[in-house]
Amino acid sequence: MPSNWTALHWGLSGENAAVVTAVAEGRVKSALDAFLAGKRHYDGVVQLFFGLLLAKISLMYLILGQLFFAKLFFADDTCTGCGLCKTICPKRAVRLAGRPPRPYWTYACDSCMACINFCPHKAIQVSPLVAILIYYLATVPALAWAMALASARLGFDLASVPLLGFSVQYAYTLLAIAAAYSLLHLAFGSRLLRFLAARLSHTRYFRRYTAPGVSLADIHKQ
Repeated sequence: MPSNWTALHWGLSGENAAVVTAVAEGRVKSALDAFLAGKRHYDGVVQLFFGLLLAKISLMYLILGQLFFAKLFFADDTCTGCGLCKTICPKRAVRLAGRPPRPYWTYACDSCMACINFCPHKAIQVSPLVAILIYYLATVPALAWAMALASARLGFDLASVPLLGFSVQYAYTLLAIAAAYSLLHLAFGSRLLRFLAARLSHTRYFRRYTAPGVSLADIHKQ
């Protein structure tokens, strides 16, 4: 489908989405016709080449980047706690927590953007400030300190054993991101903080995106 990643860019206009969809439908029809005729069909050779070229980056996204992006969402001061984001999430990754209840994103989040794009109040935002705070709390300088402490306790430099060093860093990073996000969620209980964070968020000014022909009722059926 046309890109809906409105955490980073404006939602596509209806005209642009229609062009992308038309091209994709043509390619799908060509592949399907070949399959039904018992013929071989080759498509996406260029995409395969770049996919292999970027395989390392893709792997890092799957094991870490995706989990980091899952913790960048927050609900601003216009959130009413209606729970629609929780209801439509295909991974059941959103739950309501706190008083008053506000959405909390778990590691199950795939950043599909259904919540941010269908929120009736456009209350769900992604803030560079939140990203910087989580990154700082989870990696710098605490990660370096933790690695140095673990190396001293073990009697050797963890960085000298790449797999072991990576495993320790990975486990620490996941725990640290979860802890940092939990603290930020508590802090966002302050309406003033939510207000300020929202005003510093680029997504507040973004156009939301909904797929052509897909309604909220369709998502509820999934």
